[in-house]
Order: sequence, then C-alpha cells, then structure tokens
Amino acid sequence: MDSYHQNASDVIKARLTLDVTYLLSGEPASEVLDRLREMCERAIGEGLLTGSTSAEVESWAIDVSMPAHPRPDSENAALEAGIAAYLRQRIEDGHLDAEDIPARLARYGLMDSETFVAEMRERMAMAAGDEAPGPARVTAPDDPDDSREIEMRIAIACVNASGTSDLPIFTVKATQEEYDLGIHYDKAETLAEEAGYEKPFVCFDAAQQHAITTCAIALGAAQFTRPSQPVKPPGDSLASLHGTRAEGFGS
Repeated sequence: MDSYHQNASDVIKARLTLDVTYLLSGEPASEVLDRLREMCERAIGEGLLTGSTSAEVESWAIDVSMPAHPRPDSENAALEAGIAAYLRQRIEDGHLDAEDIPARLARYGLMDSETFVAEMRERMAMAAGDEAPGPARVTAPDDPDDSREIEMRIAIACVNASGTSDLPIFTVKATQEEYDLGIHYDKAETLAEEAGYEKPFVCFDAAQQHAITTCAIALGAAQFTRPSQPVKPPGDSLASLHGTRAEGFGS
C-alpha cells in the first residue's frame, strides 16, 4: 500500500506551538521573523521532522507572526454593543431575514475573532456613511434589491495544473442574498474547478484585497533561504494561507 492510499488511522496531523520572546537590540522585527522562519525551513529540509523513523512528511506549513495585543475590557464592551446595534438595525430594516440568522451565527462563530471584528467595523462604517479611504469594497445601492445580480471579481488562492501555487481571478454574479450567504465564493470555486485548478481554495473579494496586497509587499521585501534538501516525499511547500468570507454587501 503506497503513501497515497494509507488508512485514516495511519495519517495524523500535528501542530507544534513555539512562542519566542526577542530582545530586538535595534534589529527590525521583520528581519527577526524572517530568520525564525528560515531556521524552521532549514530544520525541515534536513529531515528533523521525522528523524531516524520510517515516517514520511506528506505536507507542512509555517506561519510566523506576532500576536495582536488584547483589547481592554472597556473597548470590548463598546464593540459588542456597537455590533449588536448594527445587526439589530439590519434585522429591523429587513436586510437580514430571520431564517438566515442561524446560518449567519454559525458562520460568524467559525471566523477568526480579529477577522470578524475587522469585518464588522468595516460594515458599520459603510452603513454610517463615513467610510474612510482604503481598500476597495463591495457596496450596495441605497435601495437594495435582493433579486438584482451584482457582478464581482473573486481571487482564489489555489494550486494550478502544474502543481504550483496560483492566484487566478474569476468574475461571478450574485444577488444580495447570495452574497450574504457566501454563495458568490461557491460560484467562483466552481469556475476554478472547471478551469483545472485544485483545492484547497481560499477566496478573496474586493473587501479583502488588502490581505493580498499586504502579503505581496511582505514577500517582495523578504529574502528567504530555501533548504537545499527537500522533504520526503518531494513537493512544493505551502505557507499558511488565511482567507475569510466577507458577509453581506455592508448595507
């Protein structure tokens, strides 16, 4: 039986948590993080994940970052009240149907907390009409029509037919209700599969393009030292990708 037809009990996923506190002594934090990533990649390239065992590494991913500072309780309380008021207003205005609330709660519960907060702040600012200049966003008309389709472009992080990482863009149409439920992502993923791209898919719409530009800038500035010895079995390593689905047009 080859490595691609192992029983489920023969395959495990492991996570190593390494917290490091640095005294920078004048060094840029970005360079210190880059060197930490290089150290991990070099160790993987030298086979230290399996050592002298007969186990093989099927895939691996590294995410080197600095955790966000926790918000004070007073800010959390104000944020909770603001989000609750915003959602209550959407329900009263008829922009959020009662039957959609369970699915919405489940989707929000599975989101990363900081991603959820950023999304809610963005939508509340748009609803208040005082949106600050920044990344392009999908906006709704003053009198939304749930049956009207909006054309939008979706970028999907995935693997192409050559087995390398790719970021194709697809154009889809979705109604307000479909957007609220994340169906515009499903449509884009269907187009990606039809075009020969492989899962996993991570979708980004106009409201999340800042995540792509931020990564592009960081990758352009960073210089990595790739391990000279590949991990067995050979294959491209994939760094962690974090994409979220934006909920609603922000109306």
